[in-house]
Amino acid sequence: GKGADARAATLALSAVLEAPFYESLRTTQQLGYIVQAAARQREGVSSIVFLAQSARDDDKCKGPADLAAAIDGFLDDRAPAILGKLDGAQLNDVADGIARQLEELPKSLGAAAGPH
Repeated sequence: GKGADARAATLALSAVLEAPFYESLRTTQQLGYIVQAAARQREGVSSIVFLAQSARDDDKCKGPADLAAAIDGFLDDRAPAILGKLDGAQLNDVADGIARQLEELPKSLGAAAGPH
């Protein structure tokens, strides 16, 4: 979505889901050698990217469709459970972390310009 509320929501969701997503696909299921969940903003639109890249070709993962199914499974099952267990104190901690992150000055020109 667009605007400050959408940006805040995507940053919060990313902060909460990034580690469990990695743990589920990379550590537990061992599906990808690159696994990432990250908030992005392009052309004023905020979103979250869930990425998995794998060279596996076995009964557990035969290709992109199996990786997409694993990502969908996380989003359909694990993510709602994780978000449903958050309490007010945890949400405040997430919000405080995001506020500190947004207040930090970029450490380089590339960081100030953002991804291209």
